[in-house]
Amino acid sequence: NAGREAWKAGKQAEAVGALEKVLAIEARILGRWHRDAEETADLLGDWRQARGEWAEEAAQRRFVAEAR
Repeated sequence: NAGREAWKAGKQAEAVGALEKVLAIEARILGRWHRDAEETADLLGDWRQARGEWAEEAAQRRFVAEAR
């Protein structure tokens, strides 16, 4: 997806923004407890951690915990 490609290209802010959009769509269409939404939130948490965005990472980890 575009987010992963942007991340690999070093465009972290763009990648995070793209993945946030994907997560919003997945949560709305599939539901917050769907496996795809959980996996996207987990990846977004990893990316937030890598960027030192601790509060945002925590929000993604909560999303994952609630989905399980």
